Amino acid sequence: MKNPFSFLEAWKFDPISSIFTMVVLPIGIYVIVKIRRFIKESAGYLVDGIIYSLNKAFVHKVAAAFTLRRYCRLQLAGSTKLLRIPASTEVSIDIDEIFIPLVLENFGVGASYNSSSILSAGSRIRIIGDPGSGKSSAAKRLFRDECQRAIIAPSRARFPVFIELRTLDIPKNVAAKKLGDWMLTYVRENCAKHDVYNLLKCLDVYTYKTGLLVIFDGLDEVSSANYQRIAVALNLFSETLQQLGDNNVIVITLRTQFHQQVRPDFQDAYPTVLSVKRFSPSDIYEFLTRWPFATGRFENVVRIYNELTDRPSLREMCTNPLVLSMYVAQDQIGGGLLAPDSRSEFYSKVVEELLIKRRAKQIGALSAQAVVRQQRQQILGRIAFNHLLDKDQSPNHLKWSEAVDVVINIARCKDREDATRYLRELSKETGLIGEEQEGESFRFIHLTFCEFFCAYEAVHGQKDGWNVLMNSYRLFQADASLRARLVECLPFAVALMPRHMRSDALQQVGACNNLHLLAMTFLEAKLYDHELWPKFVDESIARLSAGAGRDKWDADWLRELHLFLVVASDAERSAEVMGGVARSDVVDAFFEEFARGEVQSLVRLIQSYAEQDASAAFRVANLCGIDLLNEAPEIVVSGCSQPPFLALALERALREQERLAIWMSLFAEGGLRSRAAADLLGRRSERPWQGVVVAKVPRSRRWYSPLFGRDSFYFDCISLAYDARLQHPNTPLLNILSTLAAPGAFSRIGVLCGRRLELWIGAMYFSGGVLASSFMQRRAIDNAVTNLASWTNLIAAGVAILAALSFLFGLSYTYRRGLYCAALNVTPPLTPAALFSSGVRRLLMLKWRGGVLDGADNPRSWSYPREGNCLVPRKSRKLIRLIMLQRMKLQR
Repeated sequence: MKNPFSFLEAWKFDPISSIFTMVVLPIGIYVIVKIRRFIKESAGYLVDGIIYSLNKAFVHKVAAAFTLRRYCRLQLAGSTKLLRIPASTEVSIDIDEIFIPLVLENFGVGASYNSSSILSAGSRIRIIGDPGSGKSSAAKRLFRDECQRAIIAPSRARFPVFIELRTLDIPKNVAAKKLGDWMLTYVRENCAKHDVYNLLKCLDVYTYKTGLLVIFDGLDEVSSANYQRIAVALNLFSETLQQLGDNNVIVITLRTQFHQQVRPDFQDAYPTVLSVKRFSPSDIYEFLTRWPFATGRFENVVRIYNELTDRPSLREMCTNPLVLSMYVAQDQIGGGLLAPDSRSEFYSKVVEELLIKRRAKQIGALSAQAVVRQQRQQILGRIAFNHLLDKDQSPNHLKWSEAVDVVINIARCKDREDATRYLRELSKETGLIGEEQEGESFRFIHLTFCEFFCAYEAVHGQKDGWNVLMNSYRLFQADASLRARLVECLPFAVALMPRHMRSDALQQVGACNNLHLLAMTFLEAKLYDHELWPKFVDESIARLSAGAGRDKWDADWLRELHLFLVVASDAERSAEVMGGVARSDVVDAFFEEFARGEVQSLVRLIQSYAEQDASAAFRVANLCGIDLLNEAPEIVVSGCSQPPFLALALERALREQERLAIWMSLFAEGGLRSRAAADLLGRRSERPWQGVVVAKVPRSRRWYSPLFGRDSFYFDCISLAYDARLQHPNTPLLNILSTLAAPGAFSRIGVLCGRRLELWIGAMYFSGGVLASSFMQRRAIDNAVTNLASWTNLIAAGVAILAALSFLFGLSYTYRRGLYCAALNVTPPLTPAALFSSGVRRLLMLKWRGGVLDGADNPRSWSYPREGNCLVPRKSRKLIRLIMLQRMKLQR
């Protein structure tokens, strides 16, 4: 019988196995038991995270497709669509049509932004500006741009929210620490008012994903009682959104004057400050071109811009978009006939609007409006009067303590603290003054407002204010630094006086022996039947003629000349409706005297004036009776890059159809010389000669081809000038261009090939591939030839040959398009054909000399080979290069 324990006889002790079994294995089992839960939880967390990410991306796509687009369409049709302009009859205009891209400056880093690049400045932004500078318009345009972006590409856009802070009312039972959460809830509830599918879910998704764009407009419009809690809510709301997602952006708008007071409250939460820049003269012109005139749009633009050109101080004031829009609106309400005829009249309307009316429309009617208006006029007038008559104070740098004293005296405040509070509220409500250094100094938004209030106080607020003003002016003449201090105040004061006092006041101004001051006073008071008028005319002509040497035509002399011409022209217009105006032919008399002894004096004068202001030079030429077209055509050519000047020139060209060819030649020459002028001419929407004159030009002489992209007014000018065959000495580039074949002479087949070059490239490669594959099916040449005899490969071979020929034909025209665009100073449209032909041109037809651009942009870095170019005739290449070199020479 076998021993059942016999296996023990074969057993041997193995220490390694024993240690592994008794030590390592139990430890391993223990560790696995301990980390099993951790592994299970980690794996679950990982799976949940993957599912969450996929769900988040999916929900974002769905929310973008079904919710955000509809929400943004509703917003675009909402209250942000219209811009309301105050006037005697309020005007509403579509903001998308009238908005001019504003420049916003960040003085801290020296950078500038526009409405399309604001968000690149930071994620927490304060936009500040003077009253009417366009803060709210810029905020609305930013909001509407984001709505448009969300409609086009919702998955990449932010969720836009626009809130007017004056409508915000925070409940008193909300704790200060909870204001950030309350603000987020308010934003959600504000959006939930719209009838859109699952909007709150969409907002939450965007908060975590691509972010929100929340715009709070009008912080300066909240009441003083609510400001502190709103400021805390905005700061905490910034922190709340930062925790929810790093793509959220918040923008706040407020007035510069109010920003000076509350700046420390937002320095940490909203570090980026952008200041709205005033309109430039070109912006003013662009604004006028976008105004929805009922009739005669072009004529109204030219007329209003001319009025502002003749009144430089008024044009300076109209660099404020609100003031400019008020001016245009009032002009149109009066049919272009009842617009303010003087600065004094217009400033009175603007001050009236800023003092009380505009604020009343924003936050509701104020009680006792007449009393409030009178009190504010009295305070600001007294402050300005005392300031400008104090020779120790710098203009428009006023002492805060003295203003507080005025407020205590007029408003009957209990103490200085109460008066300080009143003054800051006045700054916030009107925007006419702004604190510079807290409790130390402040300023008016523009020195002209300070001068206007000073004149108003002298006439209506002080018992003997006019005499005090005149005596101060006489005393200031002893000091060269003070002579110009009251020069603007006196004309304002004369114009604001009752009629029975103006004549004597003008006599006192005349006794000061200051022709500049007297000219401005005549322009404001319109007293051209006064006995001083003939004397003023004679002395002005004598003085200007004495300084008429060409070496004395500096900026000061030209400004004095312009002022005299404006006053003289105003007197001529007044003489047509009133009697007793002597010397109504002032302009003719002056230029007869000026031009005596030298025929070209007037022409040289206009040319010198053009160096200061081309559009104003055009006006001076009109006043002088100088024909720029024949006597100074170079001014027309160089002025084509300035929108106002071009508008004036086009208006004259429309009235002079008999000389249309000369006008077109000068416009074309301006575009050939300057890329800016070519772009400006190309962007003009009006093409008055397209259907009448241009249509009569033979097709073979038209300088437009579909190869050049969109047809434009610029091509109309070149076509008309080219067809007229004029050889003008002031149009050297056009003279060279007239020897080239016009693009209209290109064959239609060539144009088609050139426009569809990429299709021919594809056809050629496809056909070549068919042939190659058929050859590869046979190893022997005989079999390949036999294969070619088949109908299929014969057709493929024919297509390949036609594609190759068409490709070369199209390449020829596309390359010619590039050369012609270089000659015309325009950028060819960016297409695959253009890119391909540009690469071929660099390889085959141009020699590299270290340049980085093609010949159109940098002709010195390329050279054309003398032989071997079969795509463009050698003569054409030489002429185009001559045009480019001549352009460089003229630009030096």
